[in-house]
Amino acid sequence: MPRSRGMVVGLCLVALGIWGAIIPFVGPYFHYAFINLQKWHFTYGRLWLDILPGAATFFAGLLLLGAANRGTALFAGWLAALAGAWYVVGPQISRFWNHNGVTQAGHPYGGNARQVVEQLGFFYALGAAILLLAGIAIGRASLIAAKDVLRAEGTGGRFTRGGRRGGVPVEPAGVGEQSTRSVGSRRPISRDRVANREMQPADDPAATQQMSPAESPEPRDGGVSA
Repeated sequence: MPRSRGMVVGLCLVALGIWGAIIPFVGPYFHYAFINLQKWHFTYGRLWLDILPGAATFFAGLLLLGAANRGTALFAGWLAALAGAWYVVGPQISRFWNHNGVTQAGHPYGGNARQVVEQLGFFYALGAAILLLAGIAIGRASLIAAKDVLRAEGTGGRFTRGGRRGGVPVEPAGVGEQSTRSVGSRRPISRDRVANREMQPADDPAATQQMSPAESPEPRDGGVSA
């Protein structure tokens, strides 16, 4: 897989990972915070709900930036998908960590409109965006593009379709050596039109229609053909 395939998605995941991990500590500078406006305030709730999924998203983005094979890209995509899903469901699951049923993220700061924006930016919209990018990364890593096939043919890569036995090697345009891509077993066809007629069944109407009077075989008993 070319390294450029996951570069854009990787950059976006790196940016979202940094945002998710650092926004609880720098958000109070802009009155955008949970619990209070205390800057760089560490809690275990922020560790589990913000820092760890943000670090996982950041790491997945770095893997996609340098991924040259599909296995690494798929692993990075699923890691980012898990991190995005945790951003969405983590705050609600954290209610079961204590007896009072309060989320570990705390109460958002400010009025109703600001609280909605804070919840979206800290968890729900952030997790949805990460899930979307993770799905794109998994989809792009799961499929083989046509240019990948052409690149592999030009460098002698093996693409078999129809099995090793009975496959016919195909020579791509502009390549001197034949490629090993198999297109399935084919019936040998002679260029001689008479030989082709002999290979067709006798009751085939197409064979009788294609035969012209000039091409009709001469009778073997010396008679005159009609």
